[in-house]
Amino acid sequence: MEAEVKDSFLDYFGEIEDPRSSRNQLYSLSEILFVVFCAYIGGSDGWEDVELFGKTHENFLKRYFPYKNGIPSDDTYRRLFRALDPGIFQEKFRSWVLDNSPKFADGVIAIDGKTSRGSEDGVGEDKHVLHMVSAYSTESNIVLAQEKVSDKSNEITAIPQLL
Repeated sequence: MEAEVKDSFLDYFGEIEDPRSSRNQLYSLSEILFVVFCAYIGGSDGWEDVELFGKTHENFLKRYFPYKNGIPSDDTYRRLFRALDPGIFQEKFRSWVLDNSPKFADGVIAIDGKTSRGSEDGVGEDKHVLHMVSAYSTESNIVLAQEKVSDKSNEITAIPQLL
């Protein structure tokens, strides 16, 4: 039996269950995910940038989806991504990247650890910040994988998991 060939990211992400109520839904999950992916690949950094990207590239986006109600607002993206199950989204994203890795992974893959500023939770000595180790394709300008680490000193041990 041959393995199923998946051609587009929607073949992967179309399997994600939409967490939103169907009442008053102006945009399909596919429309929202498509504009977000295009915007981030295009260098957007935040939900306001995603909305601006969508509005300035609406003709391009409409070649693939109808966007009958125009481009979603930054609040629409924010609410959807808060409601999505991050584990399922990560699983689908990793599958998409791995299946397309020959396209994405040309050139140098940079491994880097970062501490996210402003990510503190807790108070005083119980304060914790977010530490991540990422694999980044310098040729494709895309993060291929990320792993959360408990503190800055654990980055080296996270690299084998990441790879």
